[in-house]
This record gives sequence, structure tokens and C-alpha cells, in this order.
Amino acid sequence: MSARSSGFTLIEVVIVIVLLGILTAMVMPRFVNLTGEARDSALDATAAAIGAAMAMNYANCRINPLNQQQCQWVNGCNAASVLRVMNDGTVIVSGEAAIPANGYAVSDAPDNNDESTERRCILTNHTGQTQTFTAFIAEPSR
Repeated sequence: MSARSSGFTLIEVVIVIVLLGILTAMVMPRFVNLTGEARDSALDATAAAIGAAMAMNYANCRINPLNQQQCQWVNGCNAASVLRVMNDGTVIVSGEAAIPANGYAVSDAPDNNDESTERRCILTNHTGQTQTFTAFIAEPSR
């Protein structure tokens, strides 16, 4: 009587390992770039949130100028202005150096018109990528 052993042969195991290697090589490039795309999306979302907060603040100042609590003073593209309009903690800004604690820096775009109530601002992340948003100059009524 011959005893038949069950299991895989060496050649079957090698073929499976080679196929898994090929599949990994095909799928890996898709996942490698996800970190960069996530960083880009976070920068875009942060710039959009700051721009929306600036627009809402400007509207509050224009529609209801007597309500000092809803109108925050915005004097340009700087960390202090961003901090005043993003008071819900979405963007944490520290110091006069215009460097938020979450790795973003806020600065003026070079082509701004000082006479306008709209200013183009540049938001820069820690890798140097930039995105623009619009700051609306607003001052509470006195």
C-alpha cells in the first residue's frame, strides 16, 4: 500500500509566491501616492474653510454692523486675522509670525490691491505647497 501525502508541492508554492509578488508590484504604486494626495486635499480644504469663514465674517459685518460679537476685525492676510475668524478651533494659529500650530503659514499674495476690501492670501503647508484663499477686510463699527 502506498501512503499518499496531502499538501502542496514545492513548485505550487513557488508559483503562488511569484503571482503574489506580481500582484503586489501592480497594486503598490496606487497606494504610495495617497499620502501626497491626502496632504493636497487637506491644504485645499483648509484654504476653503478659511476663505468661507472670511466671507461669512465680512457678511456679518456688512449686514449687522451694530452687532460687535459677530463681526471680527480682519486687516489682511495674517495669522491674527485668521485666528479671529476661525475661533471654533478649526485652524489653530499662533503668534505674530503668521505660522499656525498645525503647520500652515499665511501670507499676502504679491498682486494685492491695498484699496480693495478683498485680498488674495496664500496658505503654505510644511512641505511648501500653496493654496490661495480670499480675505475680506472687515472692521467692527465703533
